[in-house]
Amino acid sequence: MDYQRAQYGMLTYVLAFFALAIPGIMFVQGKQIEQWQEAISPILILPLIFLLFYKLTINVTREYIKVSFGIGIISFKVKPTKVLSTEIIHPKWWWGIGIRITPKGWLYNVAMGPAILIHYEKEGKRHSLFIGSPEPEVLISAIHANFQD
Repeated sequence: MDYQRAQYGMLTYVLAFFALAIPGIMFVQGKQIEQWQEAISPILILPLIFLLFYKLTINVTREYIKVSFGIGIISFKVKPTKVLSTEIIHPKWWWGIGIRITPKGWLYNVAMGPAILIHYEKEGKRHSLFIGSPEPEVLISAIHANFQD
């Protein structure tokens, strides 16, 4: 059973809005060109962050579990030989969003909410990772259908 789902992160949309609002506010206030220097960083950096992290796409096939952010520049592919266990968890709010290392493993998400904790074996070593998902039960079913013995 193949699975594909994209989840959109509202925080990145809010940041993109502010990146666009800053020049508009400065224009309305009649700021001089010299005063624009303080706004250049957010104007340039926030749209880049938006493109890199505005969504999280999860693909599960028989060959791999692939997670990619935004336009796909940041992605990773896991080819587990055996999924040992999966469970639905609710990551702590202070673990944040994006790509994070947590006490229980790597976390990949774009929004707060449930995640799938996957314990798997690859090349004789045990690994753990979290993948944020708005439909964790469906994602678990796809993983079990493709990777569990």
